[in-house]
Amino acid sequence: MKMEQKVAYEDIWFQVDYSWDNSEEFDGLYFTATKILSIVLSGENEDDKNGLETEPMLVGHIKWDGCMNVKMQEGYVHFCDRDIAGQYGELFNKLYDKAVEVGCED
Repeated sequence: MKMEQKVAYEDIWFQVDYSWDNSEEFDGLYFTATKILSIVLSGENEDDKNGLETEPMLVGHIKWDGCMNVKMQEGYVHFCDRDIAGQYGELFNKLYDKAVEVGCED
């Protein structure tokens, strides 16, 4: 059965769209991560959504055995400072956490 989930990691300013198939042919977790530009606080209009970049920052796949293939902005990513680079590190941790949750190896 194909599963999909969208998660906004507001602590690191990324929204991730996940998909995986937990059938007998499970091969891992697919993801698309998009940078959040503005955050809508809870309690505001439910129709409002976090403002997102128009293009994803990461598109990839964590295989069932824990290996990851990822495309980062056409192969090039710019980090303005250590904090921004750290957000990517935390994003990778969250991607691996989700992959383990759905059945991949760590």
